[in-house]
Amino acid sequence: MDDKVWCIGIHGMGGVGKTTLALHIYNRLRQDFGTFGYRPYWVTVSQENTIGKLQNDIAKNLGLNFSNEDDERKRAAKLSQTLTGENRVLILDDVWNKIPLDKVGIPNKVNGRKTCKLILTTRSLDICRWIGCQAKFKVQPLSEEEAWQLFEEKLGQQTDLSPEVRDIAMSVAAKCSGLPLAIITMGGSMREVNDIQEWRNVLKQLEELTMGQEYMANEVHPILEFSYSRLNDMKLKLCFLCCALHPEDQNIERDELIGYFIAEGLIDEGKSWQAKFDEGHSMLNTLLRSYLLESCENDGGRCVKMHDLIREMALKITKEGHPRFMVKAGVGLEDIPAEREWTEDLDKVSLMGNRIEEIPLGRSPRCPRLSTLMLNENRLTKIADSFFEHMHALHVLDLSMRIEILRSCQTPYQTWRISLH
Repeated sequence: MDDKVWCIGIHGMGGVGKTTLALHIYNRLRQDFGTFGYRPYWVTVSQENTIGKLQNDIAKNLGLNFSNEDDERKRAAKLSQTLTGENRVLILDDVWNKIPLDKVGIPNKVNGRKTCKLILTTRSLDICRWIGCQAKFKVQPLSEEEAWQLFEEKLGQQTDLSPEVRDIAMSVAAKCSGLPLAIITMGGSMREVNDIQEWRNVLKQLEELTMGQEYMANEVHPILEFSYSRLNDMKLKLCFLCCALHPEDQNIERDELIGYFIAEGLIDEGKSWQAKFDEGHSMLNTLLRSYLLESCENDGGRCVKMHDLIREMALKITKEGHPRFMVKAGVGLEDIPAEREWTEDLDKVSLMGNRIEEIPLGRSPRCPRLSTLMLNENRLTKIADSFFEHMHALHVLDLSMRIEILRSCQTPYQTWRISLH
């Protein structure tokens, strides 16, 4: 550790491997605390962020509870005091906007000694400069040779390519622009494909998709969308899109996800309970083999998660086509979105993982197609039943806590399948 450097910025285009590099640093610090003497903490910042949410996320990592403290200055003081209590490294992943460190409570000096170091990942060099990173590292795309080696590895040993197919496959790999995420995802989608006609067709489609890409930063999206389009089962595509209803960078328990799939009717209801879960695990394994999901563990439980760019791609699909989602999960909301955002074509809405306490009378969005509403992991204690008045198709409602329904005499009850975890 260099005492002269308190802040390091890791920057580069989306999908180039910034988070992977930062995660490697995080794991080394955790494993070798005796060597480095700094305790690491990981916080995902994301695009939709506020000072209050960032303070909450850092506090949670430090074991602090800010649920009864709403004053940002007092929270900042407490964070600063805690962060400088011992040598720590705070890693902020996926920073999109300028962060006023002092207002958040992230210190850079203590009595002339820098005891809290900061590492951030961002797509913007300007963010690194504005925050004041003394060391800035740009993560470069892979060379053509490195890209092909990774692509070939993800194709697997079962994919035996003839010399003619190999030449086309190398052109497909080159279309990934040296971005590891694109290479891994595309390689997974082409695993065990040996037919030259299919490879030629894939290359032609990629050439059409990437034509007119003005900025390298956009090049990963067409590749990811193409890999999604190669899922040959509509139910599998819907299962994948449903994963984006959860907050960014969240470890999602497999059994919890499968419970949603069953509630959504994506798994045959005529099967036994065990058979349903077996099918659900099989679907998740297919998505893992396609590298559209990542495998992880949480307190010993089997989980999956989405790379932020893959989640970004999934949300883009659900904003532009069918099904139509509104996802504001884990972004620090204290109130439900304005009524104008509740459009009539919405199929699924996720407001999970926020700080919403009440949905009062007078809120009644017109969403006749809405089938899924996720309100879990909030502070909800009361919901006016008029809120559900125009949600005639609603059949999956996740509250995950006991709440009081404020009834208005004009609104009849409906029966929903309520998912409580």
